[in-house]
Amino acid sequence: MQNTKLNQPAKSAVNRRQFLRNSAAGLAAGSSLQITPVLFGKNTGIIEKELHVAVIGTGGQGMNLLQKCLRMKNIRIRAVCDIWEEYALKRAIRMTNAYHKNQGYVPDCRGYVDYRELLDKEKYLDAVIIATPDFCHAEQTVACLKAGFHVYCEKEMAHTLDGARQMVRTARQTGKLLQIGRQRRSNPIYRFCRDKLIREANILDRITTVNGQWNRAYVGSRPRTSPLRYTMKPEVLKKFGYESMEQYRNWQLYKHLGGSLIANRGSHQIDTFNWFLQRPPQAVLAAGGSDFWKDWQSFDNIMTILEYQTESQLVRALYQAISTNGYQGYFETFLGVAGTLVISELSDRNAVYIEPHVRIEEFNEKMAKADCDLLLESVKPLTAKDVVDDRKMTIYTLTPSPPPPYMKRYKLNLTIEKSFHQYHLENFVNAILGEEKLNCSAEDAFATAVTVFKINQAVETGRKLQLKPEDFKI
Repeated sequence: MQNTKLNQPAKSAVNRRQFLRNSAAGLAAGSSLQITPVLFGKNTGIIEKELHVAVIGTGGQGMNLLQKCLRMKNIRIRAVCDIWEEYALKRAIRMTNAYHKNQGYVPDCRGYVDYRELLDKEKYLDAVIIATPDFCHAEQTVACLKAGFHVYCEKEMAHTLDGARQMVRTARQTGKLLQIGRQRRSNPIYRFCRDKLIREANILDRITTVNGQWNRAYVGSRPRTSPLRYTMKPEVLKKFGYESMEQYRNWQLYKHLGGSLIANRGSHQIDTFNWFLQRPPQAVLAAGGSDFWKDWQSFDNIMTILEYQTESQLVRALYQAISTNGYQGYFETFLGVAGTLVISELSDRNAVYIEPHVRIEEFNEKMAKADCDLLLESVKPLTAKDVVDDRKMTIYTLTPSPPPPYMKRYKLNLTIEKSFHQYHLENFVNAILGEEKLNCSAEDAFATAVTVFKINQAVETGRKLQLKPEDFKI
């Protein structure tokens, strides 16, 4: 069986007849099929134009995006910028020039400490990638758009809603593209699940509930440090908005620099809720605090309930992010009348559970329409167990009433061969070249930015907040 490459216009190569034949026999009996995974492959389009790009912010995420750009043949990194000159900036220059030299280019990537100097001297750029802390995004994005460059800006979109609005307005006024770094919108697995499984095949029927989480272990949540020899001078830190090196290295933990766990982690998944349900929520309720990491100025845990009014009913979504335990990592779950879809950037998590009342033949027909191969893994039903009644001290046997049939878990046999971020960067580049539309435009990102800010506000006020249409106006 051939692999399926979703980002090509050709029809899927999945053998439907073989799939249905296996489904009717082996799947109904609970067998496990060894099926070639659906592989989301490379973009085979030939791109002749080489785009000249600069990267502002070469810390952890900036270096990640820079590395992905260097692998793209139609991008040439002309300049990099970071205020941490002795470490982050020099590292980015060395890596970029070494890569260019290896590819036969002149190693002429230039470095800047202040982004304003970069914009003043680099007049022949096509686009700028911004991966600085949240409080920098609006100012830098607006300046780059006004300079005539397309912009890819990391999430969270901005540190204030006024700043986010200004970013959208400037993109409209200049006619330049503004993509926000919510890479799930370009991830082929997420797009497949949304477009094929939910919207086309309707495998869940009516969605009634959504939940998700991003749990990070205690070890991974500890504040970051840096070698003393690379410490920036106090006057440099102050010039760019930081009180200390510790604050610079851990800006996500400070309310005036970042936007809490919801902005840092949860916004990816809240955006997925909005995207899959095709609307922002109409109300939010949330609680959180700095209960473990007492020195954090931002929340170390947060839990929220969002209410979405769909065409069919009210859908509630439950989300949590914590910084003391990494149990089950991160994922999103969509629950419907006919089944459940579990989806994550960790591809081994992706699966569909079907409800007991759904006929296996009906489910197989829907999955065949979606061109998706499955691996069946039966989930054991609830078993009887002994419990103690404290009032009578009598041993009872708890038995389900009525006993449900076996629930079936279908692992979605989907894989990708690139980084999550590279698909999003490629979409940005192809949109500049007129071959695609942005997968996360400024308008799309603004709706999620409003949701994120309202969640933080709900935590701080301790009230359920109603979101009105005017809240989402640019």
